[in-house]
Amino acid sequence: MGQCVMKVPHSCGTRDGLQVFEQDDGEITGYCFSCHSFVKDPLGGQSVEDFPVKKRIKKSPEEIQAEIDEISTYPVDHLRDRKLHREALDYYGIKLGYNEEDGTTIKFIYFPYYEGTTLKSYKVKLVENKKFWSVGDQSDVDLFGWQQAIATGARRLIITEGELDAPALLACLKKHTKTEYRDNIPAVVSLPHGSSSAGRDLARLAPKIRKHFKEVSFCFDNDAAGEKAVEEGLKVLPEATVITLPLKDAGDCLMQGRAKAAHAAAVFNAGKPKNTSLVNGRDLHEAAKTPAKWGVSWPWKKLTDLTRGVRTGETYYLGAAQKMGWLQPM
Repeated sequence: MGQCVMKVPHSCGTRDGLQVFEQDDGEITGYCFSCHSFVKDPLGGQSVEDFPVKKRIKKSPEEIQAEIDEISTYPVDHLRDRKLHREALDYYGIKLGYNEEDGTTIKFIYFPYYEGTTLKSYKVKLVENKKFWSVGDQSDVDLFGWQQAIATGARRLIITEGELDAPALLACLKKHTKTEYRDNIPAVVSLPHGSSSAGRDLARLAPKIRKHFKEVSFCFDNDAAGEKAVEEGLKVLPEATVITLPLKDAGDCLMQGRAKAAHAAAVFNAGKPKNTSLVNGRDLHEAAKTPAKWGVSWPWKKLTDLTRGVRTGETYYLGAAQKMGWLQPM
């Protein structure tokens, strides 16, 4: 997720409408708010450090707060391509930004982030190519949808990977939960910084999570990044269960008519992942036939022959038989 660091001219004719964003991984991207176009390399191969400090943007706290206040006045509507109704977005405080030329095309989606009851920032998603940046301080915020989650009084918390997955999964749960069980619907939130920061964010927020919820489930994407996030999350919250959806994420389930299956996976089929440290003996049969490789020699040839040398990844314990000690003469 990026921060705006500069405003520069663009080929469309604007003198400062092209805003330059520096991503967390150092990547430089840009978006021209004059001609409404994404610019992959706004600095022509240069880095931000190649420009004088006076040309770089450092907004005052008052300017940032004014921008946050303005975004809070933006409207919300249906996201029809994702089958998310206005009410689902409004519940999470999500705002929309439209193309100024036609007034109907959604260009930006704004996700509010709080620390306690204080609105600290908006994460901004550029719909065109799914680029993100933030307005305000995104560093120590709560989970997305946290205020709504604790207000439900729910016993169980489900943590998704992305912001739009939270309203999507909640929509699946509401649609297929019988009326008499509506009071038992879990609270649904999402990670504030995506799967790559899952372990760090969950470690920081674990005390709050345990204070308000008795049960926790992870519902991350069905891909390598999601699996890694589950692994890191379980190190922090080993008591958590894992939800495996029938498609990549909750958004896909809602859009492709698999809401009922997503509901079943979340409500009835959440479980503990397989302990990968346990290995069946039959899986080791062929590996056991392969002789151990030789490592670095010990100072003693006989010990080297017995152990095949010192090999990386192994621990050696050296001891002596009984009565092998000796008394140092006085």
